[in-house]
Amino acid sequence: MSRKIHVKHLAFTVQALLLLVLASSCSQDEPRVLTIGTGGSMGNYDKTGLAIARIVNSEQEANKFELQPEESSGSVANIDAIMAGDIEFGIAQADRQHQAVNGLAEWKEKGPQKELRAIFSLYTESVTLVAGLDSGISTIHDLRGKRVDIGLLGSGIRQNAIDALDAAGIEWEKDLDIYETKLDDRLPMLMHSQLDAIFQTIGHPSQEIRFATYSVRGARLVPLSNIESLLAKYPFYSKSIISSELYPRAGNAGDIETIGVKAILLTSARVSDEIVYAVTKAVFRNIDSLARTVPVLKALNKESMLEGLTAPIHPGALQYYKEIGLKAPPSKLSSRKITFTWNASAGPNVTGYRVHFGLSSGNYTNKVLVGNQTSYTLSGLDGGQTYYIAVTALETNGERESDFSDEIAVKIPE
Repeated sequence: MSRKIHVKHLAFTVQALLLLVLASSCSQDEPRVLTIGTGGSMGNYDKTGLAIARIVNSEQEANKFELQPEESSGSVANIDAIMAGDIEFGIAQADRQHQAVNGLAEWKEKGPQKELRAIFSLYTESVTLVAGLDSGISTIHDLRGKRVDIGLLGSGIRQNAIDALDAAGIEWEKDLDIYETKLDDRLPMLMHSQLDAIFQTIGHPSQEIRFATYSVRGARLVPLSNIESLLAKYPFYSKSIISSELYPRAGNAGDIETIGVKAILLTSARVSDEIVYAVTKAVFRNIDSLARTVPVLKALNKESMLEGLTAPIHPGALQYYKEIGLKAPPSKLSSRKITFTWNASAGPNVTGYRVHFGLSSGNYTNKVLVGNQTSYTLSGLDGGQTYYIAVTALETNGERESDFSDEIAVKIPE
């Protein structure tokens, strides 16, 4: 089946806030406005961001800043906006955090986002496949030939969907009739039979999914397959079970097995320690209020909020954790690096070498031109992760490239 992509054209409203701070014309008591990137309207990121802003702003007079939520297309957009300095805070999936700090996926060309910092995690998001009851879809393998929404470019949902489809042996670009729509439109299109299935990476219970199960068409949650292979390949995934009791009207006889990632509050190293400390303290002092306000945060506790942080923790947050006696996990990214060498090629026209590396054998998601040198150092690596490395030789200024060298596998110590 040829690939068909249906992209719903969106009209974006961009709120540009230009703050021209002049000591002679601006009162020193006027609060500074900071922004937290959330997600689609009334999604869990949006609800969580609104709740965090409300708590932080209740102490605005003492902190001298106001936190303003801003909707976005999700994890990738929030990380990019943080790195660009357009926003100060943002919510993102742990897998996207991991990829950004390691220069993987969308950040392969940009390189590692070395100034990205974690503050705390919030809840587990389950990769959730939802299908119409009349769609004939009971397993992920039934998606072939169906109209499936995998999420917008720049969303965490999209890569999770692709990972799940790859693990199931489904070539998503050929086997599916792909749709890419914004979060707010996905479930309504499913309920109105404009889609057969959708992927969501979401905390449970979800009011939106529950509403879909009560619609005229009805909906069921579909389990993923080959979960163990996903857990072995990607360090940021964990096994997740969605209780069928949360959705009594769904067409599910038992619980749904899938994978999950943590939702993380992120910032930049450029944001001051004082500001991050104030946000962290305000949220930790009001955990019970957050848990009552946002259903997906009902299990929130201090210890769980330091799980899944694969970016270095911001010093302002670390200062507060130290004050309350909470031991933060060591950063796996601190200074892990490896240096390796290879023999020079005997070819007469070799003009340089290219190093290829990735997280699975034969799948080199990163490549670096290294000139004529025959050694290279990879830095910023995850402790406990295995990296697979190979080298190619370039001839005639890169016009020809050799086959891959023998692969080496290096496991980074914890």
